[in-house]
Amino acid sequence: MSNGEAIDKGKLWSEAMCNGLDGRVEFDPQDDESNRKGWAKEFIGKLGFMGDTLNPPESRLEYFLDKNNSFRLVIAANAGLRGKDLGELLSDIQSGKEGHGMLLALHTPATGDKLECFNSGVEAIRKWANSSEKTTEEKLQGIAEAYEALIIWTHIFNDGNGRAGRFIRQIIKSGLNNSIGELEEEAVSNKTRRPAHRPYFRTRQAVEEDLNNSELCVPNEDELRANLDSFPDDIEGMKLNIAHLLDNLGRQEL
Repeated sequence: MSNGEAIDKGKLWSEAMCNGLDGRVEFDPQDDESNRKGWAKEFIGKLGFMGDTLNPPESRLEYFLDKNNSFRLVIAANAGLRGKDLGELLSDIQSGKEGHGMLLALHTPATGDKLECFNSGVEAIRKWANSSEKTTEEKLQGIAEAYEALIIWTHIFNDGNGRAGRFIRQIIKSGLNNSIGELEEEAVSNKTRRPAHRPYFRTRQAVEEDLNNSELCVPNEDELRANLDSFPDDIEGMKLNIAHLLDNLGRQEL
């Protein structure tokens, strides 16, 4: 369920801009390229034992259609690429210290809804793959895009969501042995690959967030307020948006 947080993203954006202009942005070790390279190499090395599972296309597809497998690897990837102990990250997720990631330009679920939203998206991926007549390779390409979008849209972690999303996308597409260089590049890069598409369906919480944004002029505000209950919540909306992405592969600019 939602934690009921009322966030004014317009105010947050203004504060971030002011802090940047005033030089009050603290150094973050996560932004250091040498740190990222070291963490990436170490984590990729630890994944070597999974080559027999992640390299053959059929077993790779089976692995990522198991929601427990995929979620464990997503968490491990985020921890590894941030130089964070996996046990510590798991503990932080359980205690609520982790899970406050958000994007100023895109609605992300409240902390209390993130895991349910992620699982809802995985169910949409599983349903699509199990009902699709596409080849194994085509399915892998599709779910690679979907997993990156799911990680970005849920923003489960406090940091490193983009890196983890790009990293998981590359593993799903190409496995380990054939993409070590690409994996390192995605893990080290600070660039934002246009987050894997934008959600097609607006959710009730996304609309409420727009209405609460002091810097945003929302057309038809009264109509939106009167019809809030007609929008899906974030959990159902995630399922709808991942399904829409998969059903429209090739029709969106990546």
